[in-house]
Formats: sequence, structure tokens, C-alpha cells
Amino acid sequence: AIYRPLILPQLHHGVLSTRRVDTRGFHFFGGVALDDEQFGLKVVKRQDFYFGSSLKGIGDYNFTVQGTVFRGGVTDGGISVAQLQNSQYRTTLVIERRIIDADATPGMPPGGRPAMLNLVIPIKHDIALEGTKDYENVRAGVELWAREIVPALRGPSFLMSAGYHFEYFYNLNKGVHVLRADLGMGF
Repeated sequence: AIYRPLILPQLHHGVLSTRRVDTRGFHFFGGVALDDEQFGLKVVKRQDFYFGSSLKGIGDYNFTVQGTVFRGGVTDGGISVAQLQNSQYRTTLVIERRIIDADATPGMPPGGRPAMLNLVIPIKHDIALEGTKDYENVRAGVELWAREIVPALRGPSFLMSAGYHFEYFYNLNKGVHVLRADLGMGF
């Protein structure tokens, strides 16, 4: 991560120039997940590789871009099942707007008010690298992310998110509407 003022482009009175901007950091990340599961003589192998960066604190906004390669396949008695080999690449862009910024207000939030509230716009695009191309898609949505601290329970945080997404499988000419909600608790 880089935690110093960055020189970023700006548009001022119709003129494109640069200026030094304080941020909450320019983060770079990556990782690998390897998973092998055996079912009798069949072995399911999955490998995920991801990399990306986040630019945080541009005003009330955070921006994240991530690339992920998913690979999977099945072997039966040590012989690869060709029809079940696949890999795909996903590009993800996340635009986040901090409505209630937990870092900007010290101490506990007043009762009934969330400690954090963010409006999030996630956009994803999946393409096949190997295997069927039927499920290539574009997905975009809008979500609310919130964090509530409950002092009466000695301080656990409840992380809540809810959102709507539209996913379009362009090779199948099919669209899907998705509603989702999550609730988690942490300390």
C-alpha cells in the first residue's frame, strides 16, 4: 500500500491537469486459492488466482479493480475428463460511496445510527478461457453496506448488506434479476 499524497488527474474549468491529493491509500493485493476434493475415484480440482488494486479516500469514494482467473476440472481414476475442464477470467470494478464514514467520527455512534453506511456499485464481466462460452456474462448492481455496533451486547458489530443485481448472459440472450441480503456478526 502507498499512504502518501498521490498526483492524480483533475478536470478544472474544462482543463485536464494534475494535482497532489491526500488519500486513504493506494492498495495492491493478490492471492491464490487451491482446492482439491475427492469423491471415490473422482477428484475435483479448483484453482483461483486474483490480483488488483484499491484507491481509497478520493473524497468520499473508494475504487477497486480486480482480475481473477478461475480454473477447474475433474479427473476420474487419474484420467482427466475433458468436458469438465474449464477456466474463466473475471474483471471486477467496485465503486463505493461512504455515506456515514466510521473513520471520520471518533467514538461510538449515537443509538440507532449505524457506525458505517456505504452505497456500492459492483460491476463484473466473466469470459471463458477454456470450456463452454455459454455462461459468459456481465453483471451490475447497487448495494448498501452497513455496520451496527451494539454496546448492550458488549460490543459486537453486525455487518449487513443488501442489494440488487442484473446479470446478462449474452451468449444465451438471457437476463437474471438477483436480490440478496447478508448479515454477519464480528467482534
